[in-house]
Amino acid sequence: MPIYRFELEARLGTQAAIARIKELVGPPRSFWTGFSFGAGDDATPPFIGKIEGDSFRVRRDIHYRNSFLPLVWGRISSVPVGTHISVTMFLHPIVALFMAVWFCGVGVGAWSFLHAPRSTDHWASIVPVCLLVFGVALVCGGFFPEAMKARRLLEQAFAKTSA
Repeated sequence: MPIYRFELEARLGTQAAIARIKELVGPPRSFWTGFSFGAGDDATPPFIGKIEGDSFRVRRDIHYRNSFLPLVWGRISSVPVGTHISVTMFLHPIVALFMAVWFCGVGVGAWSFLHAPRSTDHWASIVPVCLLVFGVALVCGGFFPEAMKARRLLEQAFAKTSA
């Protein structure tokens, strides 16, 4: 399952870095506001989640469905020249569990296709291999572009305060 880690350095104090993160994070949406289909206004924070002490657990506030949207967990620590922000992004555990079971199923099918004696119906036998490739493309295509957007938002937030 995809995991993406990176680190940022900022020439800010720890409290200033936490304040910067708080500017980027709004409260989680309620059940009823989750049904709004508009694009939202530009004044809303790009992340939703919570900040506790020197750590944060957020995700991007998107107005479309993406089960592979990364969860963004980070920790802010003080270093001699400013602040160190360590960020880890990963799939929601339930999505990761579902995809692991799915990959195991199609993986067994693909393995049995590749190691079985050749039958007369070659085209139907290749379906598990195609499903395995499709699953990898689906997970990577849903996760990594969103992870790059989240990283870019965090880098921009700290670049304008540390310059």
